Amino acid sequence: MGTVTRTVRIDRIVDSRIVALADKERLSTNFLVNKALRRYVEWEAEAEHFGFVSVPNSIVGKTFDYLTEEQARDFGGWAGKNKIPEIVSFWFKKLDIENSLKALDLMGTQYGRAFRFEYSFDGRIYTLILKHDMGPKASAFYSELVKSLFDMQGLRAETMETEDQIVSKVYPVQGHGSSVSSSSLEQYETLVKAR
Repeated sequence: MGTVTRTVRIDRIVDSRIVALADKERLSTNFLVNKALRRYVEWEAEAEHFGFVSVPNSIVGKTFDYLTEEQARDFGGWAGKNKIPEIVSFWFKKLDIENSLKALDLMGTQYGRAFRFEYSFDGRIYTLILKHDMGPKASAFYSELVKSLFDMQGLRAETMETEDQIVSKVYPVQGHGSSVSSSSLEQYETLVKAR
């Protein structure tokens, strides 16, 4: 990945804050500016289309406290079947496991900070770890979100829930590849057209 030299004008106040933050974090101002621009290009510009908001995890966790476990699971299943596929398709133009993992990483660890996300692939099975620190109802929510999201793609997700994280194994279903099955794709396209 090469670099480009570009001259830009920025507000004095922004410049002084960049310099102060770079000094405090012991980073170069160039690194900090690139990080900020990357975040805007990779996250902020796209997240605006879906109404993402920055809310402290403690507030989100408290919101889950007001749900029953069943409501949290229903909510997660809805999100995994409706909103997350929309986001994946919008950002990456194709709903498949690789793009779903990229989107979860963007919403989690990289920019959205809703959770910490890691995954690995052993050549057959994807193992996902989603750590949220918001309690068992959030685990129920994220568990159903992951199951629904990958079910739409002809994949099977098995999850293990603890109070503050889920671990999910995502397997191919016999007769399906890693891209969206035709029946799931038709169902998804119908949902999108209905909006």
